[in-house]
Amino acid sequence: MLAKFASAQYTAIPDPNFEQWLLDAGIDSEGTLDGQILTSDALNVVSIEIINPDNNIASFEGIEDFDNLESFVAGFTNCATIDFGSLPILNNILLQLNEDLDNIDISECPALEIVGVSANNLSSINVDNNPLLRSLSCGLNNIVSINLRFNPALTIITCQSNQLENLDLRNGANTLITGYNSSNNPSLDCIFVDDPVYSEANWTNVDATSNFVSNEAECKALSISDFQKFDFVIYPNPVSTFFEFDNRNGLEIERLELFDLGGKLVKKFNVQMSAYSVYGLKKGIYFLKIKHEDSISIQKLVIE
Repeated sequence: MLAKFASAQYTAIPDPNFEQWLLDAGIDSEGTLDGQILTSDALNVVSIEIINPDNNIASFEGIEDFDNLESFVAGFTNCATIDFGSLPILNNILLQLNEDLDNIDISECPALEIVGVSANNLSSINVDNNPLLRSLSCGLNNIVSINLRFNPALTIITCQSNQLENLDLRNGANTLITGYNSSNNPSLDCIFVDDPVYSEANWTNVDATSNFVSNEAECKALSISDFQKFDFVIYPNPVSTFFEFDNRNGLEIERLELFDLGGKLVKKFNVQMSAYSVYGLKKGIYFLKIKHEDSISIQKLVIE
């Protein structure tokens, strides 16, 4: 934000490739590559879209002076970090395929509604101060933890293919969520939600090893050691047509679901049956999720 205080007339643009883009787009009215633009030029910009794969931009420093910016789209950059400062009406951010991008700061952009940051190198995403956020797409990163408790307007959350260990969706408005995907996060044992029954019924793009819970005590109860103490034997396994399982603990089975390796639900079985058909399913490795009384067991099933 130094440019605002150092000069009322100019905004510093240290990256020559970013300034060159501003020149080519007709935004930098001075027409000279000199490391700065008129602040009045910055204030005239409503949207930025940089998607040419050879832009070579390594820094967007100066973007914090674009106070009338509503939409920002950038891909194929060399940026490691982007700080959006306190842009008051920025509504939409789309950042994809920026292989060096491991950090963004949107903490002072209160008007943000749509954040798409898939296929970068992000290790974290903080949206605590974005109460109007409706859509967060952050798949294909290295994110470990996402807290969405302060985002009551959320309708879409896709965070597949990360390194998630924690996902907290207890925002008091889970019934608004119509788009959900947390698949391919093998370390995500517990997903904290308002109502686990609702989430299990309506959100299907989830790993077989993930479980919807409403509090930390429920998560602890679903630890790996708890999974292992229940003795279910599937036979035959591998299976070609029908399988059965020996319920050696005599537990009442409430739900039986089959997931593929990508975490996609492929079949729900009728628990009243004594044998279960896999007819029509492709050969491969699957996970059978067995909900019984107050716990869940996960068993590997091979279809041949």
